[in-house]
Amino acid sequence: DTPVVGGLLSRLLHVLNPRRTDNGCVVLSQCDGQWLALTESDRATRFDPHTLATQGELRWADKLKLPLMAAHPAVDAQGRWWNVGIRFGRRCEYLLVSADRSGERRVKASIGCERPGYLHAFALGARHAVIWECAWRAHPLRFLFAVASYAKHFDWLPDKGSRLHAVNLADGSVRSWEAPALFAFHAVQAFEQGNDIVLDLCVDAAPVVEELGIERLRAGVPAAAT
Repeated sequence: DTPVVGGLLSRLLHVLNPRRTDNGCVVLSQCDGQWLALTESDRATRFDPHTLATQGELRWADKLKLPLMAAHPAVDAQGRWWNVGIRFGRRCEYLLVSADRSGERRVKASIGCERPGYLHAFALGARHAVIWECAWRAHPLRFLFAVASYAKHFDWLPDKGSRLHAVNLADGSVRSWEAPALFAFHAVQAFEQGNDIVLDLCVDAAPVVEELGIERLRAGVPAAAT
């Protein structure tokens, strides 16, 4: 629920480089032997796994600007680090990227969309990555100019439905399917049976973010059944 501080001029200065939190409080990840603390932005804090002392921010070696990135990356059987980010623009894009210790993210696939859905995680199988496009959709201009909290930068648009995207890790080709409006944080698992991709996804019919607000939690208000 933390709002953005600063006036209009301050926000205009961030148009080309949007503010992204460095509060790596969601998950710990290992990228080519390097430990990172991550959240839902592309800012990553390096730390010592033995002492937990922070070692500064990982400076990505590429030119990508990804104000939104899944908090939960994945590592494949070869030890490669994968993640999905969102790039804003006239044509917004989901980008599936891989990286190593050098900090250079290499784009494997790009998936265009009008308004990207909330992105917290994705699924990685042996041959495919699966990305779910939630119906809780980002408003890019709010990320650039608004002072409201993070959750206020999204709109629940069930009439727009959702999409599922499977990216072939070998050649970057994408297959997409229309889906009913959904909201999801995590997948339980994703695996392949012959030519089929099986995705076990924890789905809600609407965003549950407001139910997780700090004031509700402190007050002991129970979450509504979904």
